[in-house]
Amino acid sequence: LPDGLTEREAEVLRLVAGGKTDKEIAAELSIATRTASNHVRNILSKTGCATRAAAASYATKHGLSADS
Repeated sequence: LPDGLTEREAEVLRLVAGGKTDKEIAAELSIATRTASNHVRNILSKTGCATRAAAASYATKHGLSADS
């Protein structure tokens, strides 16, 4: 996976790219909302993205979006 993303982070990134909120991601993956938020923060850090929208674009460019 690019930029050292873990499998779980890639899974979360796909959901972010699909427009899901942290709360929705948490419900879908059966994790705590705070855990989902931590994953998103780690994704933004690892990818150098400043926003969720930028992360969604990153996901598309790297074949990690829900549509891929």
